[in-house]
Amino acid sequence: IAHPRPAPLLDLLVAAGLCASKGEARRLVAQDGVRLDDAPVKDAALVVERPAKLSAGRKRHVLVRVG
Repeated sequence: IAHPRPAPLLDLLVAAGLCASKGEARRLVAQDGVRLDDAPVKDAALVVERPAKLSAGRKRHVLVRVG
């Protein structure tokens, strides 16, 4: 997925189709189900500012291009 500027993590999860809503994305972050470049994400308010691998669960992965 490509995004023209830095974007909040929750928006990227929904835009990539990894979560159906921001509420679902928040729950997934709270349950340690989201990883950014294979590192667990603890903060739902994180803003992604660089290209990265975004993962939700074990089998859903997306490459995010920002900027």
